[in-house]
Amino acid sequence: MTEHGAITIPGYSLLRLIGTGGMAEVYLAKQDSLGRDVALKILLPAMAADPVLRERFLQEARYAAKLHHPNIIAIYDVGTFEGTAYIAMEYEQAGTVAPPMGTALDSHTALRIVHDIAGALDYAHAQGVVHRDVKPDNILRRANGSCLLSDFGIARAMDSDAALTREGTSIGTPQYMSPEQLRGEKIDGRSDLYSLGVVLYQLLTGDLPYKGTDGWAIGVQHISGDIPRLPPALSRLQPLLDAMMAKDPNQRPASGGDVQRRIDALGAITAPTAVMQGTHAPQASHAKQATPRWLPWLGAAVVVIGLGVFAYKKFGGNDASSLAATNNPAAATAPSNATPALAKSIAVMPFLNMSADKEQEYFSDGMTEELLNALAKVPGLNVTARTSVFSLKGQRHDVRELGKLLGVAYILEGSVRKADDKVRITAQLVRADNGFHLWSETYDRKLEDVFALQAELAGTIARELKLPLGMGGNDGLVTQRTTNSQAYALYLQGRAAFKARGDGVKQSIDLYRQAVQLDPKFAPAWAGLSASLGVLPYWLSDEEAQATAPKLLSEAEAAATQAVQLAPDLAQAHLALASAYAFRWEWTRAEPHFKRALELAPRDPDVYFEYAKWLGGIGRLEESLQASARAVELDPLTPMYLNGQAFSLGVLGRWEEQIPLMQAAYAVAPEMRYIGTNLFAVYLETGRLDDAEKLLDDTRAAAVAAADRAGFTGESQPIARAALKLKRHPEQREAVRKKLTDEQFRIALALNGDLDARLTGVEAAFDAHTTGTDPLRSLRSVAFAAYKKDPRVVRMFRKAGFDADGKLR
Repeated sequence: MTEHGAITIPGYSLLRLIGTGGMAEVYLAKQDSLGRDVALKILLPAMAADPVLRERFLQEARYAAKLHHPNIIAIYDVGTFEGTAYIAMEYEQAGTVAPPMGTALDSHTALRIVHDIAGALDYAHAQGVVHRDVKPDNILRRANGSCLLSDFGIARAMDSDAALTREGTSIGTPQYMSPEQLRGEKIDGRSDLYSLGVVLYQLLTGDLPYKGTDGWAIGVQHISGDIPRLPPALSRLQPLLDAMMAKDPNQRPASGGDVQRRIDALGAITAPTAVMQGTHAPQASHAKQATPRWLPWLGAAVVVIGLGVFAYKKFGGNDASSLAATNNPAAATAPSNATPALAKSIAVMPFLNMSADKEQEYFSDGMTEELLNALAKVPGLNVTARTSVFSLKGQRHDVRELGKLLGVAYILEGSVRKADDKVRITAQLVRADNGFHLWSETYDRKLEDVFALQAELAGTIARELKLPLGMGGNDGLVTQRTTNSQAYALYLQGRAAFKARGDGVKQSIDLYRQAVQLDPKFAPAWAGLSASLGVLPYWLSDEEAQATAPKLLSEAEAAATQAVQLAPDLAQAHLALASAYAFRWEWTRAEPHFKRALELAPRDPDVYFEYAKWLGGIGRLEESLQASARAVELDPLTPMYLNGQAFSLGVLGRWEEQIPLMQAAYAVAPEMRYIGTNLFAVYLETGRLDDAEKLLDDTRAAAVAAADRAGFTGESQPIARAALKLKRHPEQREAVRKKLTDEQFRIALALNGDLDARLTGVEAAFDAHTTGTDPLRSLRSVAFAAYKKDPRVVRMFRKAGFDADGKLR
């Protein structure tokens, strides 16, 4: 419970006032339970006394909270405390898209904004909600450049005759209101599209289409004035503007989707802004591996709930994909519009390995990550996620280009040369907007002094950016966990092997074990060992996993316990222990360690990713979605996090919202097999059969060509095509059955939506107990609502520590 002046809202720490309007004040606040920043909108006391205005405020929360779309502001909480009404919503530091009057945006950026908001309106209108106040001040920009529609304070249901207006008044902002809205007529979604047309004109020209001394004078022009003309250089966009600002609603685009298609036809924008040219998932390995067994569960609720443990043999994988083996150039094209840079933001680019031994690259990568983690502790500094910077490793970019691509104000570059027990590190800090070098230095140190060097580097950068370090100074940024340089080197090698997945997980276990043998008090190595032991069952065959999982998980718990005892202030130690408990369904023992990890590392996406799985396992589904979304917010280029958020959406039955997440994951890492499979399944579930077929056709030849490095068996293609055929021609079920084995046919049925087939797969995974919380999360899907009393479901819940209804005992 936190006070800000006379305001007290339980569960929130109010940090500062960030906006004031006629009805409410907006504060930046910290949500205590999840440790995330939120925008807390609080109704002014004078407004709360007016029942119409109070109801309008609460109406905003009701309308917005039921709208779940990537381009609509997320509502986290709404309530009233001691007469103070409030709404907690997604906080976007980049602010609104409203340009200063007289300032125009380039056409690409303007069309990208309109494209995003048209998609948001298309969804809102399909849910029966008209916004009624679309304007630049109500469009927020995310750090990755995408946009959000906010402020549903005067929205209304299309089928509602009641409006929260005073008698004889219309409601909205006159500069953006449609003719029918100004006349007080009943409106539908096409009114919002007119307003969006006005926004388009303003973004392109820096001016409003109609001006006047008062709302009445402006309104007359909206009703009877000519549609404004764009400058000659933008004449190709005039037909789009004419359509959106047509006086007659029947002459406008029929929907927001129609607007998006018209923009797409102009060829003026490219793929989602989070996707960059040439990006690849850094953890993907091209070595032939054991087939990982996590497809249906990391992606289970992405639609394929319950494909079953044995489906991994046909679809699973973390390397070149039988369904998604080829790159998707169209999806991976870099957007030309720059992500707006935050004033205090930095990207730590992968340090170059200048050692004579190229096998020392693990060390230069490790130094980059350690420095990135240290800088993330500097208050007020936004640090680009590891995945984003490492996706550009090996590519040559001008720093100005990097600044635009990553949306940062500063770039840190460097190199590492390691020889015997000595290390030389060269680093330089560069302004991204002009390439000006602010600072550079070369350090020669003994390997045993590497922690002090990391702290010194991070502290120097913070001071150059005029940022406070806190009471601990440099030492508060990096904690030396070992004095054994050889143990530290083994730890860095283990971490690099773990990120490679597949056989790398087994290698990481050996390396971590060597590290703790050399230094039994090296807590991060114990935490790393626990994480590797815990994830190994996913990468083993069914038989090997079931035979070894109990021992592996006991060892994982023991290693994590050791890490916590050695370093109670190490977030990774608590996360490892919490994950070990959650994997073994020890729900209540996991919770305090998840919470401690969140307190220690509030900007670590992996903590939120794992926490989301635990929340989903015990049935706190909305909180699970919030945590998985936070992981994506912190690191929008990691396919695992994108897939995790899609899982959380699928459990809640929000299939359509999974599509952009899975498309983004596929664009970043088409070589990760489960990503392509899950995207295919999403297409099937949402009826996008042509898209599903295109995905198969795109990868068919490439999968065969990649057989040696991918371990491609050729079995997934006939199963996927059988599922597609069943979807299109259910009457051909028997003909399809004859061409497949019983096992293949069951998987095809599960893909096609057969819930009993899916439940059979969930039960198999549950009984194997080698996939952690995943079967429990799948059981809680709305897809299985009719199976709540099924003896199989009741048995599974009870065995996992719940009552028959799935509530924690």
